[in-house]
Amino acid sequence: MVITQQPDSIANGQQMTITIRDLPDNATFSLLIEATFPVQPSSEFQFQMSRFVMPFTLTKSPVSATLTGTSQNRLEVMKGDTIVAVSGSSVDGRFTTTKSYVITPGTYDYFRLSGTSLPDGKSISAQLQVMGEKTGPDDSELTFVVEGVPDGTMKIAVLVNNGQVTF
Repeated sequence: MVITQQPDSIANGQQMTITIRDLPDNATFSLLIEATFPVQPSSEFQFQMSRFVMPFTLTKSPVSATLTGTSQNRLEVMKGDTIVAVSGSSVDGRFTTTKSYVITPGTYDYFRLSGTSLPDGKSISAQLQVMGEKTGPDDSELTFVVEGVPDGTMKIAVLVNNGQVTF
């Protein structure tokens, strides 16, 4: 199995392409996006993967989000006319949620994390993970655009059967 990413660095608003070769059916596939970015106290923020093209199906697939440095939070997944959303308040500045969702092939408008920073907040850390058992083509490309992090750091990790490739 081979997994590569283009371009080599992650930039806000730039399309990312993850090329996957020889990924068998029933493999556990996970895509993790992590970002840390500055915010103003008590301000609204939004971080998302937009124009997300999923080339295969993920079953038994939780979509998980963890946010720190927040008071209010929302996880949304939009595909076509359907939006699945979970929202809630942070406990001690931290919010974690998991939503079961069958990830089908096609283009998702976005996977979005949004909310409000803490009254004394200076930065937010966000993690968004899409995971499940893969069914579909062995060779494919997964593409998306990361938006909402003009400053800060981002990391992408792909895990297959718990083995990790970090970009």
